[in-house]
Amino acid sequence: MSTFTALTCLIAVFFGVLSSNTHAASTPQTHKHTPIIVTSITPLALITRDLTGEHATVSALIDGHASAHHFSLAISDQKTLQRADSVIWIGPALEQFLVKSLTVRNNKRRHTVSALSLLNIHSQHEHAANSKTNKHKHAEHAAQNDPHIWTSPLLVAQLYKKLAHELSEYYPQLKQPIAHNLEVALAALERTQNSAKIHLSAAAKNKNFYVYHDALAHFITAFELPVPRTLTLVPDESISAKQLATLYKEAKGASCLMYDINEERQARNYGKKLKLKTVPLDLLATQPYRSYADYLSSVIQQAALCFSKA
Repeated sequence: MSTFTALTCLIAVFFGVLSSNTHAASTPQTHKHTPIIVTSITPLALITRDLTGEHATVSALIDGHASAHHFSLAISDQKTLQRADSVIWIGPALEQFLVKSLTVRNNKRRHTVSALSLLNIHSQHEHAANSKTNKHKHAEHAAQNDPHIWTSPLLVAQLYKKLAHELSEYYPQLKQPIAHNLEVALAALERTQNSAKIHLSAAAKNKNFYVYHDALAHFITAFELPVPRTLTLVPDESISAKQLATLYKEAKGASCLMYDINEERQARNYGKKLKLKTVPLDLLATQPYRSYADYLSSVIQQAALCFSKA
């Protein structure tokens, strides 16, 4: 293991413990003003807003058109984080750029919540550090190391419950509306999941497909899709001519190449080289959605295009 990789693991473990301690140390707040909650990414904002409704102001630090893999905080972003009553993020496995700023918040006993910590998921998915050593890792083990937890309705159902408890404890004045909204959100999520599991799983049965970026392991597990071939573990990772030649041979008969809409230029280029239909997925929610269930339904419809005959 390289020094950089070891240091990344140490930071992730240290900050995971630190964020957990922050939950315990944070004092419940009865705000006279509407709570300001900032999430790292838009899908987390949708999940949080489903619970708080109009009783909190929820916004995402990174809009859907930017990538958490390459994001850099501006001074205005730093101020937004420090002004927020609560900050909700995935965790250091995905958002290393937030570690320093959120450590400052934690030192001030400010309310900070890691979704990975809430779900007790200790991902070792160091995107950049392990991109070469893990390239040939078996796909069936990918989910346990995938921090893209919001792509799975199974994990989001758990997150709804854990986050509802966390927010109700910190904002006791919101306990009743959060409890009501939790029931509504879980029911909507179950309807969406059940419908998709029938149609999407059936359409994908015995089909072979590719994904550009290693970000769909949880989605694939939740909907019982065939395990795809992954081109890269991280966006913008180069693919050698030798590897591309191998992929080309294996791609014959594959249904499509799925990719996050923010990776369109690179993915479409590889799709052309591999002679694969390309199917974009709005994983980071670039479009306006009414709720997480609405967002998930859209992603499911996009994924289904991979297996259509058109």
